[in-house]
Amino acid sequence: MKRLVMIAAALLTCTAAWRITAHDPAHGPDVKPVMAQNIAEKIDGVVTRATMAEVTWQGGDFSEPHRHPGPTFVYVLAGEIETQVGDGPLLRLKAGDTLYEPSQALHRVTRNVHPDKPAKILALHLHPVDAKELVIPEPIQE
Repeated sequence: MKRLVMIAAALLTCTAAWRITAHDPAHGPDVKPVMAQNIAEKIDGVVTRATMAEVTWQGGDFSEPHRHPGPTFVYVLAGEIETQVGDGPLLRLKAGDTLYEPSQALHRVTRNVHPDKPAKILALHLHPVDAKELVIPEPIQE
């Protein structure tokens, strides 16, 4: 039974990994799932899951505009990033800084400010268990 639970947990983590990596790999970050866990309590009446990921941008990399299906909490582990959420100011965050992103807020930009040093964050996403994607690309306006 214990083995079955471990296999199921590994499969769920792999599924979460697939759903997180919606960034363009040519210039976007590397995403490494750390954990995924259903939350026993409902949040606003919704069965919720917490997914944690380590996100690394190499020098000069950036993320395309996107949204998340639930609130996201960020802790900068290394390097420096510039980021803008919604109509808020462009923020420059360094190791030790934190950021909160409300559900469905437009994440306009995140970029590594250093051309030759990586930047790394730990992101905690709270989202409905049936969310199809954790990173929802914003349609490109022409």
